[in-house]
Amino acid sequence: MSLLLPEEIQLINLEEDLDENNGWYYVPRDEAVQKLKQSTGQDFGNDAAKWRTWLTKEGRIPQRDHLGRAVWSSRRDRTPSESCRTFAALLTMDAATVEQYAMLVTPIMVSAPDAEM
Repeated sequence: MSLLLPEEIQLINLEEDLDENNGWYYVPRDEAVQKLKQSTGQDFGNDAAKWRTWLTKEGRIPQRDHLGRAVWSSRRDRTPSESCRTFAALLTMDAATVEQYAMLVTPIMVSAPDAEM
């Protein structure tokens, strides 16, 4: 599976697909809901299906193919700097860790044209 985005990690925790042995990916369901509310401004409570539908529709998380690779269906027209700012906002809201931020933005920064960064 490719790298998971912070909101995708919270959703997986809400779906209870992770346990405490998953290291820094795991958070309790209540904390996952609070982080999703904080990062999105939405409130679907503990309804993981509604969260997944909204996050996918808004282009905030990808769909996954049978190998776990990200398949983006919308809103992939963000510039590299816009993507980095989005992830930085998640970091400042404590919706992502520094490690997650670094893992997300490093590939964006090294592959983006200099003019776009």
